[in-house]
Amino acid sequence: MEGDPHHEIASRFESPDGELTAGTWTSTPGKWRAFTDRDEFCFIISGHVRLISEDGSTQTFKTGDAFLIPNGFRGFWDVIETTTKQFVIRHYPQG
Repeated sequence: MEGDPHHEIASRFESPDGELTAGTWTSTPGKWRAFTDRDEFCFIISGHVRLISEDGSTQTFKTGDAFLIPNGFRGFWDVIETTTKQFVIRHYPQG
């Protein structure tokens, strides 16, 4: 949507059924539509991001912050400065 973000993902774990994954993710600045059909726990190792919901409410996270993006979240990731996070994702079937 905005910028030209580049992402790097280092997978650290995937359950045999593929429903649980964990790893490290890095992104350069930019903004894009967030995913759905999953819960994601994030811990920001470094950087600065915002989550912007479709209703316009915004949450800001920086180095050292931990948070959960619940299944069904609709909105946008906005990476303000290059960010690295650790993540654990529980995937849900799309339906």
